[in-house]
Amino acid sequence: MERRYSTDCRAELAAGGRLIGHASVFNEETRIGEFFEVIDPAAFDDVLDGDTVLQIDHAGLPLARTPDTLKLATDSRGLAIDGDPADTTAGRDLRILVDRGDLRAMSFGFTVAADAWEKRADGSHLRRVLKIGRLFDVSVVTFPAYPGTDVSLRSAFGDIPRPPHSPRATPRGQAALIRAKLRKEARP
Repeated sequence: MERRYSTDCRAELAAGGRLIGHASVFNEETRIGEFFEVIDPAAFDDVLDGDTVLQIDHAGLPLARTPDTLKLATDSRGLAIDGDPADTTAGRDLRILVDRGDLRAMSFGFTVAADAWEKRADGSHLRRVLKIGRLFDVSVVTFPAYPGTDVSLRSAFGDIPRPPHSPRATPRGQAALIRAKLRKEARP
């Protein structure tokens, strides 16, 4: 089983409400060890109706499960999740840690049914994941790998926003911070 974590992501979660966000993003390149990887927009088409759980760091008891307490779909951005985490110690801890910003990203655990490899001019290799074989879990994670995933809380009244002074106030603002950090790190 492979797992993909993402770099710094938006996370806004307080007590109660539904967890919503994207556990994977499409057409966004990231480094996975010795190669780069991109998830194709059609990769999840055959696994959305499977048995998938919501976890923390890909471990522990499930906090939600398809099809009743976890809904999965794809949109133009990626693999969208809508979950109702269990009112357990782990579920409450998750809300607190995400609300504090200690957990602020999502990931997914999977197997690959089809991929394509490309050797680029600079000698690096790019793997395009074309089809997921099995989607085991979507997780709120400590150390992510894909920039662009997001997680937030939806209450009966809509999204619960962070205060405007927070760098994670909006998904666009968070994405801009990530891009700036990556550009700065890429400079010689």
